Amino acid sequence: MAITLTSTMDASVAALYEKDFLEQKRKTSVWAQEGLVNWKYALGGANLRGSSIQVPMIEEMDIATTALTESSDVTPVALSDRYITLSFYEYGNAVQHTRMLDLENYADQGKMAAFAVAQNQARSLDRLVRNAAVGGTWVAYAIGCGTRTDLDATNDIMVFQDLYTAVAQAKNASVPEFDGGFVAIANPMVLAGLAADTAWQALSEYSRPEQMLNGEIGKWAGVRFISHEYGKLYLGGGASTVATTLGAALTAGDTTATITTTSFAANKYVTIGTLEAANTEQVFCTAIGTGTIAFRGEGNTATNFGCRYAHDSGAAVTYAANAGAVLLLGRNSLFGAYAKDIGKDGRLTVEWAQTTIPKRFLNHAWYWIGGFTRNEHALLRLEVACPEGILGDN
Repeated sequence: MAITLTSTMDASVAALYEKDFLEQKRKTSVWAQEGLVNWKYALGGANLRGSSIQVPMIEEMDIATTALTESSDVTPVALSDRYITLSFYEYGNAVQHTRMLDLENYADQGKMAAFAVAQNQARSLDRLVRNAAVGGTWVAYAIGCGTRTDLDATNDIMVFQDLYTAVAQAKNASVPEFDGGFVAIANPMVLAGLAADTAWQALSEYSRPEQMLNGEIGKWAGVRFISHEYGKLYLGGGASTVATTLGAALTAGDTTATITTTSFAANKYVTIGTLEAANTEQVFCTAIGTGTIAFRGEGNTATNFGCRYAHDSGAAVTYAANAGAVLLLGRNSLFGAYAKDIGKDGRLTVEWAQTTIPKRFLNHAWYWIGGFTRNEHALLRLEVACPEGILGDN
């Protein structure tokens, strides 16, 4: 649909919306927040040539332990380098409300729309960063486990030795740390119980306000932890107890399901859907009947507590431990790129939609060009079991 130019909006109103947008976006960002991502930019517009840029990374020189002789000079060695490739893509989203809504609603619709759009952008970019981060191949598991499916919720939750060993591996691989050590973003379920450990340092014990990261809660084994629901969980990815299927399709919002096997107890978390698929979700089984279960889920409306997504007959139903990822992030672990003319924060547009009757519909939208990637040599992923399940997806 064609739209009018932003210039048709009053400049002062548009500036207020943008201010609200930027403030909320920066407060909401976790994975993509300032300080965690090593940002690069390319000139935008007509100057953006190609779909990617390459960032050179210089390898460490070999240690020199041979003494020089008095009569000979040093023999220079060639620097060794490699490249981090960052690809550019377009991202955006929008909401629209009517002028009539402004008249009928006492709430500040403009401010609410700016906040909603900012939150959506922050969470969208966070998910892009997380997707890049968790795809790495350098993985450690809870001690005694060799794969994710070995992780048992009783025996393989994170302990001090797991994290200390992972930190030692990262240090021995010369992963550059942030000031104050490595940073890790983990789901609150992975971190449950850590605050009771005697080695846990509360945020007030080591951090100054200007050094705090969004979501930072404390320090353990030399790692500054950020607790956030976007910390990666592999729902049902741990040691499997029961694997079955849906006997009939589920509609979003349903609170009962027909399943092929009901060989697990009530009051357990069950994963519905193919593991790691976009519509995989976890529900809490409240009762078991003959070939059926009743459950509570995240829901698909404000008043519903059923499943969030629809699922086909035959979809996987798994009763298994969740696995959690603890990413040890250093200064060169994550890279982001953006088009300079659009900016690191992206753009908020506030524009009247072009309609037969002018200025009936107002669009709030965000737009961003860029991309994220990881440095495989500087990003270790520790995987551990979670003591409990969650409602919804991850």
